[in-house]
Amino acid sequence: GGTSPLPITLVEFEGVRTGQDNLLTWLTATEEHSSHFELQRSLDGVSFEPIAIIEGAGNSMTAT
Repeated sequence: GGTSPLPITLVEFEGVRTGQDNLLTWLTATEEHSSHFELQRSLDGVSFEPIAIIEGAGNSMTAT
């Protein structure tokens, strides 16, 4: 059987440029012990820095 390296099942992820910003949205089918998502950015694709913390659903078996 397959296993997932993440405690979530990601259904959809989208990024849209809005002016000088980017709007990121995602949909998860399940989350297991997921307290939060940490958004990071990189100017060179190698080094990343955290820019936001988004609350997770914790334990969810429905799309959130």
